[in-house]
Amino acid sequence: MSYVPLITFGATTTTNLPVYNNDPLTYCVNGQSFNHPFGQLALGQNSTPCQVYMATRCAQKWDGVCEYLTSPEASGVYGNASIVTTQTNSTGLTPGDILLVNTAQKKYLASMLGPNCSLRTEQFDPINPSSPFISRYVGECFPIYAVDSRTIDQDPVMNRILDKPWIAKTFLTKLRASMIRMGALGSLKGTRLGRFYGL
Repeated sequence: MSYVPLITFGATTTTNLPVYNNDPLTYCVNGQSFNHPFGQLALGQNSTPCQVYMATRCAQKWDGVCEYLTSPEASGVYGNASIVTTQTNSTGLTPGDILLVNTAQKKYLASMLGPNCSLRTEQFDPINPSSPFISRYVGECFPIYAVDSRTIDQDPVMNRILDKPWIAKTFLTKLRASMIRMGALGSLKGTRLGRFYGL
């Protein structure tokens, strides 16, 4: 007896599967959960897969979706987790604040150290065989961050972090320490980030 692979089950000559919406944005943007009414992934912006996916997406390219999801209109409630690593949020940040910090942690990550740190890769939606994969670090991880002083003033993520630095105190402290270890902190002189650090 042969079985039809799940990814092609129900396909016709005129319709390629999946016929349902496979875009992770439809899971993550508030008000879109009617597209996926069952299971934990319908929870939206606070779910682990959405936080990991959106942080990666916004780190690669800041666009209108990132702008919306970090705005007060989309983030009026408090979030419950910070998912770039395995930290939990006990500071009362909104989901938009968490997305912004997670995006910064992804975007400026130069390397990740730690004896028990590993990169976990899994499907965004584990019950959808064509779902994209997402990756996050788990375990005891120590991130090393770096920025390019030549472009940092034009960086939309860093500018939004510096608009409200209290949401990212730990990240900004670790970034400064990393830049000192690399001997690159002085290169930030004359930039907005450099002024924040008192250079």
